[in-house]
Amino acid sequence: MEVLTAELEYYEKHREVLARDHPGRFLVIHGSELHGSFDTLDAALAAGFKEFGSEPFLARGAGEDALQLVAPALTFGLLVDNSVSLTMWAREECSR
Repeated sequence: MEVLTAELEYYEKHREVLARDHPGRFLVIHGSELHGSFDTLDAALAAGFKEFGSEPFLARGAGEDALQLVAPALTFGLLVDNSVSLTMWAREECSR
């Protein structure tokens, strides 16, 4: 199963309502539920990491299209994802 399938389906199904009800805000979606609306992407990410830890969640601006990030070096194994650094950053953000 694809990662974030339920979250992306929820977002697309409710996109117009989310954009109307949360203009300019960043949303945290886990499974098929909205778990929060935040002023900044950093705040949304910190809240998501605090609540869900290493479980996948979606953080996206209300009404925004998906941002596609492409990292060929990661895809082809030339670089290794440093998840430990991301986890440490998230813990730092959550403790503020």
